[in-house]
Amino acid sequence: MESGHVAAALTKVLGSQPFRGSERRRKLLQFLVEEALAGRAGELKERVVGVEVFERDPCYDVRVDPITRVEMGRLRAKLLEYYATEGAGDDIIIDIPKGGYAPRLIVREPAAVPSQPPAPARRSWVWAAAAILILGLAGAVVAVRYRPYPVHKPDPEAESLYLKGRYYWAKRSPDSLHAALDLFTRAIVRDPAYAKPYVGMADCYNLLREFAAMPEAEAFSRARAAARRAVQIDPHSAEAHASLAFSSFWGAWDLAGAEREFQRAISLDPSCVMAHHWYATALSGLGRYDEALAQFDRAQQLDPSSNAILADKGFILFCAGHREQGLALLKELEASEPDFLSPRHYLAEIYFQTGDDANYLVEARRAAELSQDDHALAVYRAAQAGFDSGGRQGMMKSRLQAEIELYDRGLFPAYSVAATCARAGRGGQTVQYLQAALAKHESSVLVMGRDPAFSGLRDDPSYRTLLAQVARATGEKPR
Repeated sequence: MESGHVAAALTKVLGSQPFRGSERRRKLLQFLVEEALAGRAGELKERVVGVEVFERDPCYDVRVDPITRVEMGRLRAKLLEYYATEGAGDDIIIDIPKGGYAPRLIVREPAAVPSQPPAPARRSWVWAAAAILILGLAGAVVAVRYRPYPVHKPDPEAESLYLKGRYYWAKRSPDSLHAALDLFTRAIVRDPAYAKPYVGMADCYNLLREFAAMPEAEAFSRARAAARRAVQIDPHSAEAHASLAFSSFWGAWDLAGAEREFQRAISLDPSCVMAHHWYATALSGLGRYDEALAQFDRAQQLDPSSNAILADKGFILFCAGHREQGLALLKELEASEPDFLSPRHYLAEIYFQTGDDANYLVEARRAAELSQDDHALAVYRAAQAGFDSGGRQGMMKSRLQAEIELYDRGLFPAYSVAATCARAGRGGQTVQYLQAALAKHESSVLVMGRDPAFSGLRDDPSYRTLLAQVARATGEKPR
């Protein structure tokens, strides 16, 4: 491929809507591509970019000033947005893999219909799951991965649908997740042998139970099936193993199997953001907070602009005893992204835990609205009415009554009812609903032994029996 073709592709991206409003982002992308074309891809380091693009002093401390990492995260997001919209039909895709600064080109060619059965498998040097032309036209060399089996070349239309799906998935709203699920499904119909849309489908289901109130038993079952299919198609996909690990941990309670899958994902691709992020959430569920925060830090280094990582990290910081730091991070994220569900949900839980009823009600209302969850909204309205008439005691009574009514109709998780019972001082009812949550295999049961809502039941024999039952069901050692 001639450098003129690359320059034309770059010019088209720089003139697009996602890049038109940011001179800084345009300058960054142009610098990276031009340096690679000049044979200097190997010299693209964080400090070099900070000095050349962002005019930092040559001796500046990259640990204190993360501008390059932050802007790289934003650049990758804008490239994804471009190729999901204006650039959906482009033959050349400029990609910058996470964990580095050297660009690469993905060349999309029309899918050919074979006139005869494929030849026996041959070993080949390839990038991930696409045909890649390395940006190094003047001598630059970038490392490639070795796969001793034939790599599926996706149908161009299926790949375009997948990229659009990832764009909507990253928005993490009920409407965007359903839109992403539709796009991934269409990609699979177009090319059933393409693994990435199956991963995308699994990731949608893994989030729909949190961001759109899909019943978690249904969500995790579908997520696990899609992730397993992705692993079957492409056993070397780190993302597929990470998705399978997440649904196996929270959905199937296969803690040991999930940890193996997470570690497999990270060994396949140490720069897989999702593997580090979701492994961190699983480790936190096990109470291994130091390990969890280390994984969060790594995920954040790889993708500093991810609001999802920041929100989850903020809540885990709070749970791990770094309460002020976690609360500050969540408040900051809420202020910058007021329509993002996660910080609202976490802040509502924190305020409810700490007795800040006024702020709890504000966050609970907004979280219910953002998730389009009518049941959560009904609980909020009951809590608000109770608070207005009888303060905290009235709020607790009205909230619990609304939750029990919804639970009796099969519309509310038993674990949440149990937590409200515990905070209302109803120990007998608490154990009753926890037993129901265990029988229903609700994912929150995994954190029961570390949930501060149940701290008053530590010496209750019935509660300790439940903890032992959970340990047997999951293979986790009792704490």
